[in-house]
Amino acid sequence: MVFTEADKEKLISNIEEMVAYIKESIQPRVNDEIEVHFGGKHTCIRSGSVTDEYHLKVTPKCIEYAVKFGPYGNFGEKGSRNLASSINRITEYPEFMLDFVKNWFDIKCRLNTAVSEQEDAMKAIYEFKV
Repeated sequence: MVFTEADKEKLISNIEEMVAYIKESIQPRVNDEIEVHFGGKHTCIRSGSVTDEYHLKVTPKCIEYAVKFGPYGNFGEKGSRNLASSINRITEYPEFMLDFVKNWFDIKCRLNTAVSEQEDAMKAIYEFKV
């Protein structure tokens, strides 16, 4: 797929909306690390290791993502160096970031489920009665 500059700008806007949702609705409720893996399987040519193609990690302090075996990138505040770096990656590799947008409904559901499970575990600990 060929991405026009307008396509890339809209993709950046979509990613910013996803990050804003996670920062407002997920991060404040996270007690520990949540990881969501999605996409097809990727096999490393060198080692033969198999992993999911896409990774999203949310902690109380950061939101990170990785594509295939690449390093984790940090989604930061709008206008920050971290998000600017991510935007550069979107501009360079829009096809990878498109998969985050295409899978957003599933990612959002899995994040909310993981947060609910963490909250239920904390309730079991703190609301325990004999």
